[in-house]
Amino acid sequence: WVTPEAEQRRFDARFFLARAPLGQEGESDDREALKVYWASPSQLLAECQRGAITLFPPTHRTLELLVGARTVEAAMTLPSRTTLEVICPRFVLEAGLPVLALPGDPAHEVKTPRIPGGSRYVLDDGRWISRNSPS
Repeated sequence: WVTPEAEQRRFDARFFLARAPLGQEGESDDREALKVYWASPSQLLAECQRGAITLFPPTHRTLELLVGARTVEAAMTLPSRTTLEVICPRFVLEAGLPVLALPGDPAHEVKTPRIPGGSRYVLDDGRWISRNSPS
């Protein structure tokens, strides 16, 4: 994932999947990772939906992709089935709401989807919500 061109600070967001050794503990960096705990992808998505935590689109979509994996072994097979093509959302305003259109969305210049799931994220009431394009 690459931040949209409309952003002043641009960066690549990369996600890595690895087995954690038994007893492994996470640690906060006090900047981005403010709260550290173990949870399943479905638990984190539910917390996000309730408004208990904030997930930005790249993290949210990665968790959506991991939901179907019921075991670590199943999760470890996912990277071989996902794209390495760049996903650079396009920022647009629709009906007064900020929208991040993903490749495959009618509002994006890349017309072929590069990742499963909704074709866009809409910022609604302070939360990014995964949706399909209305058209």
